[in-house]
Amino acid sequence: MQSNISDETVENYKLVIKPVRARKLLDEIKDIWSNRELLLMFVQRDVSVRYKQATIGFLWVILQPIVMTAIFSFVFSFVARIPTEIPYPIFVMSGLIMWQYFNRCVTEGSLILVEQASVITKIYFPRMLLPLSICFSAGLDFLFAGFVLVVFIAISGVDLSLTIMLLPVFMLMAGLLAFGISLILAPINALYRDVGILLPFMVQILMFLSPVIYPVSAVPEKHQWIFMFNPISTVIESMRWAVLGSAPPPMAAYLIYGFVTFGLLIIGFKVFRNLEAKMVDRI
Repeated sequence: MQSNISDETVENYKLVIKPVRARKLLDEIKDIWSNRELLLMFVQRDVSVRYKQATIGFLWVILQPIVMTAIFSFVFSFVARIPTEIPYPIFVMSGLIMWQYFNRCVTEGSLILVEQASVITKIYFPRMLLPLSICFSAGLDFLFAGFVLVVFIAISGVDLSLTIMLLPVFMLMAGLLAFGISLILAPINALYRDVGILLPFMVQILMFLSPVIYPVSAVPEKHQWIFMFNPISTVIESMRWAVLGSAPPPMAAYLIYGFVTFGLLIIGFKVFRNLEAKMVDRI
């Protein structure tokens, strides 16, 4: 049986095999996009498993920030008496919702490769879809909790503006930052379990170094510039500007956020790809 493809036709085509180290960021993005249906399946599975056996199900999304808001309001509003321009419960809840989203993306995204070891070692798929799926499933919780926050703000009498429509944008900013971090930590944790032990402690420290439970104005003015170098602080302050009308972060803070986040994504993609083969063997 003769082939219908001529030698001249074959010569006009080149087979290009890119080594792992030669892949660029755009290649990784295209790979994720081409597997978007698998990503959606991971998100659906994460949401269903997370609340399937919970008695009150999705209501945990509301109860967690409400309980934490009540605790922080008692400690820092009635005891420590931290001054805020708006009711403290609304102030702290707006920060907690964004922080809990970021915290879940980083923590669960960094540990998911070990948790899904049985799947990773059996079939091949772009493994970075797993930490990315956490950012999407946690995003659903964030949007639901954000709706509850808007209801609380309306009840408290604080004015709402159209900037509240930017909430998904700031969620995306936090998600990209967390995804970059988890791309670095997830494969390292698969090789060295110390990361999983140390991570909750480090995340808790970062929370107190971010304006979640206190305003930046409560810090001495000569030290306030330090918060510009904390990207999650920029996101939290942006959310408060959108929903509460507080002062937005300076433009320099957004530039630093962009530089840090883009850098983490570039480094994260490279670290993930370089350690992926070794990770599968040792996980």
